[in-house]
Amino acid sequence: MTDARFTVIVESPSRLTYLISSMETGGAQWGMIRLLGNLSPTDYDVTVVALQSVENNLVAELPEHVSFVDLAVTPRYRFDRLVALIPIIKGSDILVCSLYHATITGRIFGSVWAVPTVLNWKHNGRFRGGLRRLIYLLTNSLSDGVLADSAYVARVMGEQPGNLPIFEVPIAGINIDRFPIVQHSETDQIVVGTLGTLRWEKQHEQVLAVAEALPKIEFVIGGDGERYEELQNMIENRRLENVKLAGHIDDVASFLAGLDIYFQPSLSEGLCITVLEAMAAGLPVVASDVGGISDSVLNGVTGYLRSPEETMEFKQDIRYLSKDPEIRREFGREARSRVEEIYSEENLVTAFREALLEVSEGGPC
Repeated sequence: MTDARFTVIVESPSRLTYLISSMETGGAQWGMIRLLGNLSPTDYDVTVVALQSVENNLVAELPEHVSFVDLAVTPRYRFDRLVALIPIIKGSDILVCSLYHATITGRIFGSVWAVPTVLNWKHNGRFRGGLRRLIYLLTNSLSDGVLADSAYVARVMGEQPGNLPIFEVPIAGINIDRFPIVQHSETDQIVVGTLGTLRWEKQHEQVLAVAEALPKIEFVIGGDGERYEELQNMIENRRLENVKLAGHIDDVASFLAGLDIYFQPSLSEGLCITVLEAMAAGLPVVASDVGGISDSVLNGVTGYLRSPEETMEFKQDIRYLSKDPEIRREFGREARSRVEEIYSEENLVTAFREALLEVSEGGPC
């Protein structure tokens, strides 16, 4: 997976440890995989360490040259297993932490064992509770910088107390060639899809409400998660014959290729890689005007943005797009072009390298 465009000759590879809360399928994990897949092993000796064991994880997707360690600390809270992290941390030149628990753990361990460079990703502008925010801010001084996965997160983190350097590093890392472009020909059956972990913040109730108002349009919800059975019961109780739960999706590109419109009515988001993948496939996007989606989707150019609670407006946008293949085609072309320009693999790796370089030249915070 190594791309020669991103290779820099160095005397010996830097020892990079990537500490992540879990390898559960998600945007943070896919972004990491795409980043590491384009870092040359002659430049970086990479070890990925996961705190938590999960089923249906993405370990098999890691590049061959990357080592993997599963500490299995949670959900059993076996903090004694963190002892295995010590020799890995002590041997690191660079420590990158992703997601909340890995960030706090990595900041503390990186400080105690004097890792030269400690960076942490921030994938969302919000915190799940005041205590988490307080702990995060109290440990800010233990990190050399924050990698914000979108312009939105960079703005929000810039408003937080402290003077920690913030680097905007769009974590999508999309290879446009892996997403066949949807042609948007005339069709009697429009398919609207959404994809992601089935959690409350994705607001799948809105998908069901819009589907109920548009019975002639087919809706497909891709992904697995804690709300699968609940959503299935809701679909059955409301007798929504035009809604299907597709479960876990192995081939995202193929899933998107079967759609005409992408729908993301989330209550909150970070970058939202699935929206960008849909754009890469040439799909018009109807989505909530939240988080990184507000930056990636251009309202009236690549899709439509609405407040998360605007069911009627979502319905109108989807109905309008369903009736006009030329508009879908035009929005799709603009969307794909935008992803190629801003959210590519090359941009991800370049921004990441520049952040490392700036931190190393500027020294610790």
